[in-house]
Amino acid sequence: MSGMDRLKARQAGQISSGTPNLVELISNPALLIGGRDADVQQIPLELLQDYHAHTFAVREDETFQALVASIQESGIRTPLLVRPTQEPGCYEILSGHRRRRAAASAGLRTVPCLVVQADDDEATILMAESNIQRPDWLPSEKARTFAAWLKAIQHKTGVTQGQRTDLTCGTEFHKLDSSKSRDIAAEKWGISGRAFSIYLRLGELIPKLLDAVDAKGIPVKAGYHLSFLSCQEQTMLHDYLQQRGRKVRCSLQQASDLHAASQELGVLSWDRMEEIMEPQRAKETEREEIPLQVPIGLRKAAQAALADDQVRRQLEDLIRDYAIRHGLLE
Repeated sequence: MSGMDRLKARQAGQISSGTPNLVELISNPALLIGGRDADVQQIPLELLQDYHAHTFAVREDETFQALVASIQESGIRTPLLVRPTQEPGCYEILSGHRRRRAAASAGLRTVPCLVVQADDDEATILMAESNIQRPDWLPSEKARTFAAWLKAIQHKTGVTQGQRTDLTCGTEFHKLDSSKSRDIAAEKWGISGRAFSIYLRLGELIPKLLDAVDAKGIPVKAGYHLSFLSCQEQTMLHDYLQQRGRKVRCSLQQASDLHAASQELGVLSWDRMEEIMEPQRAKETEREEIPLQVPIGLRKAAQAALADDQVRRQLEDLIRDYAIRHGLLE
């Protein structure tokens, strides 16, 4: 039986109306509201509130201005999706935040809304999937949306009870119909299971680094590697880059090396981070010579001696002994 046939059968009472499983929900989110009543109403803008767990930003860019112009000319063609709040007469927007703001900019006082009854899990799933065709997603929006959607799906189906949920590590946590749940979920969003896991993992980045991913200073796959650093290490990396007076940028290779170094050392040090981020600068720092007061007649000889590895080792030993005797060793 296809997903649509199952939905119709549910509504006709021909099969059980119990909680749909993960595969059913992913295939047909309409199962959430099944045969419940939903109607279109004209609702004043002041009675509409943003969904408390909304994962998208409303950007007033060129496409937004085009939407305002379209609404001024033709009105709102697609109703907003809303649900009643605990406050009588007020509604929470599940889909249509941008349309609501554009309608206000266009001078409208009311907007058409499809009113549905939905609990928090259902509302989150509907909010996420109503934006599935969105063309201008930011990586941070995908990270938040996929995470919220997956959590709601799992909670709605009871999948997480006694089962592994470490999807973000790319491991299988549960099988339904002999398919990986991660891959089933990813197929819903039109991406690979690996990509789905990468976006989920971005949620572990500190806000400043996630902003850098949105700004394309850090590639998405690089952000994935950086997400395995501790919050302290991520903050240190951000501070390091800012102290260098540059935009927050980190290549995939650098991020991969930082990830590996953190796992190897346990805690990533500033010096090790500098070696990875700016290897040439680190080498120059290592070679930096402390100025010595050398008589003019001996300068050429001193340069030759310092270039001799044996002489350099002897000098290092002398300096180390001096430091130990005077308690100066770091």
